[in-house]
Amino acid sequence: MSFEVLADENANRPLKWTHFVPGLKHFRPANLPIGSTAKDLVHSENKLKLFRYQPLSATTNSKGGPILLIPSLINKSYILDLLPGYSFAEYLLKQGHDVFILDWGEPTDEDRFIGLETIVFRYLQRCLQFINEATQQKPNLIGYCIGGTLAWLLALEKANEIGRMCFLTTPFDFHNESLLSEWSRLKSFDVEKMIESTGNVPWYLMQSSFHALAPLSPIRKWQKLAEKSGDQEFLDRFYALETWGNDNVSFPGAAFLDLIKVLYRENSLMKEKFELAQHCLVTDSIDNPVMNVYSQTDHIVPLAATQALKEIYRGTEYLDLPSIGGHIGAIVGGRAQSETWPQISQWLSSSN
Repeated sequence: MSFEVLADENANRPLKWTHFVPGLKHFRPANLPIGSTAKDLVHSENKLKLFRYQPLSATTNSKGGPILLIPSLINKSYILDLLPGYSFAEYLLKQGHDVFILDWGEPTDEDRFIGLETIVFRYLQRCLQFINEATQQKPNLIGYCIGGTLAWLLALEKANEIGRMCFLTTPFDFHNESLLSEWSRLKSFDVEKMIESTGNVPWYLMQSSFHALAPLSPIRKWQKLAEKSGDQEFLDRFYALETWGNDNVSFPGAAFLDLIKVLYRENSLMKEKFELAQHCLVTDSIDNPVMNVYSQTDHIVPLAATQALKEIYRGTEYLDLPSIGGHIGAIVGGRAQSETWPQISQWLSSSN
């Protein structure tokens, strides 16, 4: 591995992960091919971009239908395409799947009034329609974290336009034992006043909240880095994950307000029906085949939050898939690669 001096190209951003690691802040692995699987831009709207990956297999898996990868709103999409040989998207392509990925982009001041209704029933729905028209098949949706929640919201209205649905460490019951749930429901948390003051929710404010969930985690992380400093493959993966984990984007103000009020405080997904702006959504309207991937050691989306999907799903084809690791490791860790990814691919290859 070669190293290069880390220039402060983001000096306008108040925090960087390397600021907290004296000595390491001057170096980084050079030219890691993060998010480098070949893809083409096929659709865009405002900041959103929809990409279609170029095939990596001579045999196309037409039986399973196209796949749309939906990342969380607050992180970049390349967690699902991290490094060559360490990429979920690349793995799916090698199995012959037709894979699309959505990148939400980075909101600016003009996006402060964009709510969940626009994100789900305009941006995400139009991506769904584009893939349907381009492939003449119903897309299968794979949503990671809140990306899965958004996919579920869309399916409450458009289930008949969707194939299979796979959720990766996705919350459904927002009244759970996690600190995020407790903090979000505090009466002292004046979310309206915060949005009035900030417009969009700054990425570093949200990141500091996630760090506070497990304050000792950085110590264990850097200890492991020191122990495995001679392992080049580990170092490449470590830096790639650190890059992604600290490459956050701000949250559109109105969408954050919806997230807190509609999901966290009203826990609307666990009700029989609820309203999201002009949409009246009935929660037992989805009978698409569903796979729910979860981790018992996830401190961000605890087991009860994701297993609640069983309570609101009314279809007949439901599959739980436990994975090893935390919120991220369960999706991109070594065991995920060898066990979880193959099971997801096989399940998606079933007839719609």
